[in-house]
Amino acid sequence: MIEQILESGLSVELFEKLYDATEEMTFQKGELLLDQNEHCRYIYIVQEGLLRMFYFDDKGNDVTHWFASEQSLMSSPESYFEESRSQYLIEALEDTIVRALTLDSLNDLCGKHHEIERFGRLLTLRMFMEVNKKLMDIQFKTGKQRYDALLSSQPDIFQRVKLGHIATYLGMTQVSLSRIRSEK
Repeated sequence: MIEQILESGLSVELFEKLYDATEEMTFQKGELLLDQNEHCRYIYIVQEGLLRMFYFDDKGNDVTHWFASEQSLMSSPESYFEESRSQYLIEALEDTIVRALTLDSLNDLCGKHHEIERFGRLLTLRMFMEVNKKLMDIQFKTGKQRYDALLSSQPDIFQRVKLGHIATYLGMTQVSLSRIRSEK
């Protein structure tokens, strides 16, 4: 995340303004940052630790939607930007330290600094592309291909996250994930 901020052309001065607009928060492993039907008031920038966004399907199954580790962002965008209730929950999978940015602070910064607004647009586009890629992977790739891609892009996730959470993130059962892993 910090590398992307600096690569985006955001000056050190504006990076400091962005940083100063955030609040440091700490969460214990297992603690919810956001519960279902709550309004998501922050974009979280993970400094240390690991977060998981998930929901419960119509059968009550826990389904992982996203992970965010160091230098990544986590939020429930529709809830954050529309100031509505979230369908998602956000949980700390490890003791976690984040920087949290409110919508008012973000809007204030964007109104005063075009560079920050441009950075936000580029970041939003990047996040949209990542979500779209995940959706396409679930639609067009086999379970083994999705597993291999996750292993390649985030190899440490398998040491940090329960296999059940990884399985639902990949759109498969834990039995299918175990079978794919045993074939390796």
